Amino acid sequence: MTRKLISQLSRDGFMILNARMVRSLGSEASVMLSYLIMLASRSDDLEGWTVLPAARLKEELGFGCYAQQEILKKLQEAGLIEIMHTGKPPERLIRICWDEVEELMKTNDEKCDTEASLDGGSRNASLPLHTSTRAGVNPKPTPRCKISSLPHAYGREIEKIWNHWNGKGKPLTKHRYGSKTAERAFRLIYQTLKQGYTTEQILHAIDLYHFLLTDPCMKPCRLIRVPGWKVGLDEFFQFRESTRKAMQANSLSPAFKGSWFNECMKGKAYLIETYGVLPKDIWPELTEEIRKRWRERVEEPADPEERLQEESCFRIASRKWRELLRRYQGRWRFPPVEDCPRGYAGLLFECLDRKWGWSRPRLADLTSARTWERELPEYAREVRVLE
Repeated sequence: MTRKLISQLSRDGFMILNARMVRSLGSEASVMLSYLIMLASRSDDLEGWTVLPAARLKEELGFGCYAQQEILKKLQEAGLIEIMHTGKPPERLIRICWDEVEELMKTNDEKCDTEASLDGGSRNASLPLHTSTRAGVNPKPTPRCKISSLPHAYGREIEKIWNHWNGKGKPLTKHRYGSKTAERAFRLIYQTLKQGYTTEQILHAIDLYHFLLTDPCMKPCRLIRVPGWKVGLDEFFQFRESTRKAMQANSLSPAFKGSWFNECMKGKAYLIETYGVLPKDIWPELTEEIRKRWRERVEEPADPEERLQEESCFRIASRKWRELLRRYQGRWRFPPVEDCPRGYAGLLFECLDRKWGWSRPRLADLTSARTWERELPEYAREVRVLE
């Protein structure tokens, strides 16, 4: 029985777990990455994608759905894996970023070599000049990007753009120095600068792309897991061929043929008009009446983002009117909203005008729960429109 158990465990019960990887990523992320590497080594896909069902992970590693999302998100943000969802129902695919994994292990090797040299000789004698000599602080050389193969004149500009991207934070992917992704990004930035674009223009384009991925009113923010919407710094300037194929296979992917850099260079107004997401306008007639009465009180803003926010509030207010009608069905003295949009819009603004008085109208009052659950019903009863 003992021999049979040992044979079974040694055959299919173990996988390789690197201690240095555990130190960098933690135990759970290291187990997940080791498991993904094992699956990738058995995959026949030419582009390196591996199907990863949630049920299989739970069965083999014991991670629940929430734990899987958190661990995979951690590995993705570290640049160690790529995640793609395709098909209907969506199927999760994982691809190992081997360059980043190699860089992670290389960094660990350098750290271990440094620690070994410190243990074997005089600690202060082996330290570089820029490192701390306090007790308990390991020497860590300052990472610098490798731009040696590019003209020196563009080195500072490229490094400034690189640091700006990595400093934006989530949801942009933070890249590692020395990887092939980084080298590809450097070359594409260099080509963009040679075309005549300034560093300030590129930085502004990155800011606009970050805005698209973080603003909930923008389509990229809602479809961030679909191929093509969220990309790394290199693909911000030029999609990889594998990404283009994944975009062609998914109807929810962006349809433009250029790059996100070219899209962002068209300006914020264009991005809001093209990728802005508005609630469905259920009753256009009522929405139009609300819009007219709001314009009588507030001028149209010049900022396209503010116009988008206003339009969203107009449509939400129209929908909330419908919900209020259903809540008090049979107790209204007005005809249906389709027959009398002007009357309902007038009643809403009579209530709000009394609330605002001489103060400036507030857009948030059009959609606030207090307006629709308390103030408007009370005013409707007061003017005997609601029984």
